[in-house]
Amino acid sequence: MAPRVYENTALIFDVYPKVVLKNENTTIRIKSLFGTPLLEGGMYKITAAPMEIDTYDKEKRPYRMAKCINQTLTCSFVFDHEQEYRLLLSCEDNDFQDTIAVFHLYCVDQDLYSLRPYKGDFHLHSHYSDGRNTPGYIAAACRKVGLDFMAITDHREYNPSVEAQEAFAGMDIDLKIFRGEEIHPPRTSTHMVGFGNKDTVKKYYGSEEEYVSFIKEKSRSVDFLETEKERYEYASCLYVIEKVRQEGGICIFAHPYWAAGDRYNVSTPLTEAFLKTGIFDAFELFNGDYLDINAIQLALYHDLYKQYKIPLVSGTDAHGIINHTFFGTFHTVVFAESCEENSLFDNIKKLNSVVVMPIRGSAPFVYGPLRLVKYTMYLLREVIPLHDDLCKEEGILMEYALRGSQKAIKALSVLKGQTTDYYDKIFGAIKSEGAL
Repeated sequence: MAPRVYENTALIFDVYPKVVLKNENTTIRIKSLFGTPLLEGGMYKITAAPMEIDTYDKEKRPYRMAKCINQTLTCSFVFDHEQEYRLLLSCEDNDFQDTIAVFHLYCVDQDLYSLRPYKGDFHLHSHYSDGRNTPGYIAAACRKVGLDFMAITDHREYNPSVEAQEAFAGMDIDLKIFRGEEIHPPRTSTHMVGFGNKDTVKKYYGSEEEYVSFIKEKSRSVDFLETEKERYEYASCLYVIEKVRQEGGICIFAHPYWAAGDRYNVSTPLTEAFLKTGIFDAFELFNGDYLDINAIQLALYHDLYKQYKIPLVSGTDAHGIINHTFFGTFHTVVFAESCEENSLFDNIKKLNSVVVMPIRGSAPFVYGPLRLVKYTMYLLREVIPLHDDLCKEEGILMEYALRGSQKAIKALSVLKGQTTDYYDKIFGAIKSEGAL
């Protein structure tokens, strides 16, 4: 009888670590969980096949022999290039000729190995501006779709982001809820998102004299823009950016090609000036409501990126959770040491982020530096789905906690840290034999 060929190996086998450090001797464990059992005591051959840099001679690919003990195969390899590797499994039943299962792992250099992937949405609206749902409900929904961090960023309203935090005060949750707002300074068309600022920047507009004086002084030095209106806008944005940073946040340039009435929200010369001078902390490359503006923004970024290093984020700009097409789709993956604000913000500025646009029925579209795109595509396929399952469990409990369930609150406390434990196992930081 021919040996059984295993499909959907990511679901029925537990393979760890899945992210390995370059040039380190790494022990890989392959445990059969939910499929046809491996032959206990049988011998298996595990061949390491690199995806990018290869010998092109299959006979020269490194392999290890492993005996099945307690449904587990154990072997060690040194992976010497940053790339995806496939582990090809064959068995003695057919003289190790045919591959019966394929497993995937990714080798990275030390700089990436020390970082973890965190998913977030930088741009969300509640019913306090022009959205449809409460801040707490939106936060719970964000966890249900696999996000690690978020903020309510209502138009001209800061307190809804505080309400989202207060909705879960005293509860043990892993979702990082930041404060923020979508900012519209006086006589300025450009939309900006303050993310993580400890207080609203609206309070600074109360001093009209200071604001006008700042604009007048800065406008004089903006000689690279032709019109007075554009120079005013540039200076006004500088004022906002300064105040957001003063409050401990980052300032994001949002959807410049959104069509406001009969024109784009920001003129192309002004948009290019923002990106070329790098005054913003990040550029919202994808905005969930309009695919056409995303295409234009992507083309502009593509033209400018190699000369002007531009930090990227993405937001859904969702104005509702229920029946809203884009909520839970567009998001940002930030590679950072932790999900705390300083780590996230620093790594965004270091260009350690990519934006993700899911495509129905296909692999997601990922954009950013090539190195990170390849790595993220692997993670989205092999690692993040289980992370998202764990988050969904927590998000459901968060919603029930908002409904007053004490059992849900206790369950959240029990589950706290499970996504961190999962990533520790994926990166080989723990040696647990269990599913987590």
